[in-house]
Amino acid sequence: MSYLSVSTWSLHRLLGPLRWTGWNEETGEHTTNEQTQDEIHTLLELPAEAARRGYQAIEVCHFHFPSTEPAYLEQLKQSFLSAGVSFDTLLLDYGNLTTEDGKRLAADMGLSRKWIDIAALAGAKQIRIIAGEADPDNEKA
Repeated sequence: MSYLSVSTWSLHRLLGPLRWTGWNEETGEHTTNEQTQDEIHTLLELPAEAARRGYQAIEVCHFHFPSTEPAYLEQLKQSFLSAGVSFDTLLLDYGNLTTEDGKRLAADMGLSRKWIDIAALAGAKQIRIIAGEADPDNEKA
């Protein structure tokens, strides 16, 4: 069955601050860098707004989540259910699972596992994880 879907990446100028995940080489830890921008719609409002415009599904990028607390994730899940819109995919738009840096690999694997749990709590049907940054000719990766 075909249906109309949209990614929050296409709407990112409407959804408030972007929370970019990065890697700090010095500390060997993930960082979150917030890019300020206006919020026309909250992520909680988006499913109803999408339904009003004829969309049946949404992919949500991880950097659009203002919170990953369980209570917020339940609210997000309910906003999708109330709107009758499918939370098709959560995109974890960060990670390098091909890195040869053992510390970063462990941290990125842990981050991926964390976001898999977040996707489940928020009601996403699936999660899409960025595989890495290896060169195409890197057969090991």
